[in-house]
Amino acid sequence: MRSVASIDTSHRQTIQGVAPLLFQGTLLNDLQNPISNASIQLWQTDPLGIYDHPNAAGSNSLDDTFQYCGTAETDMDGSFSFLTHRPGAYANRPTHFHYKVWMDGREMLTSQFYFDDENTSYSDMQIIELQEYEFDNGVMGYVADKTIVLDMNLGGNGPFTPSDMEGPFYPVFDFFGYGNSLINASFITSDEMDSGAPAATVQSPTHTNASVSYDVPTSSIEDTINENAPQQSSSSVDIIESGESTASDQNANFGEASISPSTAAAVGGEEESTTTEQDTNNGDAVSERLVYTLADVQESLTENWIVIHGNVYEVSDLFDRHPTGPQGIEAFLHDEASRMFPRMPPATLPPMCLNQAKFDESTELQNTEPTCEDFTEVDEKNGLPCHHFVTGMNATNKYIGEYEKGVLAHDLALLTDSPFTWWVSIHGRVYNITRYLNNIRNEQTKQIEENHPMAYLEPTLNNLIVNKYNEDATDLFLSVYPNDSILRCIDELFFVGT
Repeated sequence: MRSVASIDTSHRQTIQGVAPLLFQGTLLNDLQNPISNASIQLWQTDPLGIYDHPNAAGSNSLDDTFQYCGTAETDMDGSFSFLTHRPGAYANRPTHFHYKVWMDGREMLTSQFYFDDENTSYSDMQIIELQEYEFDNGVMGYVADKTIVLDMNLGGNGPFTPSDMEGPFYPVFDFFGYGNSLINASFITSDEMDSGAPAATVQSPTHTNASVSYDVPTSSIEDTINENAPQQSSSSVDIIESGESTASDQNANFGEASISPSTAAAVGGEEESTTTEQDTNNGDAVSERLVYTLADVQESLTENWIVIHGNVYEVSDLFDRHPTGPQGIEAFLHDEASRMFPRMPPATLPPMCLNQAKFDESTELQNTEPTCEDFTEVDEKNGLPCHHFVTGMNATNKYIGEYEKGVLAHDLALLTDSPFTWWVSIHGRVYNITRYLNNIRNEQTKQIEENHPMAYLEPTLNNLIVNKYNEDATDLFLSVYPNDSILRCIDELFFVGT
């Protein structure tokens, strides 16, 4: 479980005046019978639209009176409950809860709940309705009830609760031990909570023992959320420069050109060094991470390092846990192993990341199956495994996050000189956009086309990449985006280090 000391709350005031929400429900199988002794994991944003996740914008300034995630156990009647508040909005997604259902250590369902007062096209099984509710001591808040129906192939006809994307912010720490009260529960009695789920224990937030007060709301919860949520630009801003290229279409192994750091705090010589990462919202130093060049990785003789999508891992302790034993890892030690770990297919990313019209027109873009796109013919001939079960940053964090050593550093001057590599840098983060740019070239002229059928990114983000490749695009990014939420899109697709 994460240490309380790891939470930095110096950049934000304690959240006050947010109406509590008692969210309760029932878990059923497809025969409509209750499921007992199951675990419901729930995670969400705070009222400011911030997740407790290292890749989430604003996560350096978490609120220490809110738990961000929790777990409830179902009782004999399949009942469960959470004490929380309505999530805050981020980017252009409707407000939502994420949740997982676990039975006997197996993940049975991953889905989301949305709110009926927002215009969504999601299944009725995913929509919850808030009702005003007065807690025992007079505190005003809300209550919501929802039934989750699992398709367990027992012969039932449904309707079933559909699965929905996990998203990139599933907590990187184990929160099965976290209670079902995500807020301070001093104003609610155990009997009151037990009326929704007798077996669910109310706990204080595990982050801290500080208290939070709740005022009787004088406006709707929608007004409260809208006042606090980060505001997204209402329309895209076009970038009108034109971009073209005469380089070869061949996609490069990005790590080969990466032999020294590009950040202001340079890596010293061949030994490991540290540099301070900057919070992209306000420029304050929030954490220190070790930074290594590929040469550092290749020349390390005392530790077993590999590189996966811009992060360096020390995998000695993984040898015995790997399904094929040490031989499944040894061939890739001290080098890039990214090609065995697929990126998230674009179609599985949140709508905020995408130009939906492109997906409507292309069956190729609609593919949701992860693939190892950088496999060579030799890789396939040798039977190199594609780790489909470790797709995307979140899955990689869950599988090998505990072995992370640091981040990979690149020399942008060397990348610029490479005829096969195209990149863009934002807030000191380097993105390999080679494949994306090559896929949006005109077949005859080889010119990059902003409106190419395969230009699937959100239009402003697409235009930024097209017009600022092989450059630092931070200033332009700040001029067209009010916050950094959309960076998680290209983190999933293109991030390769710093």
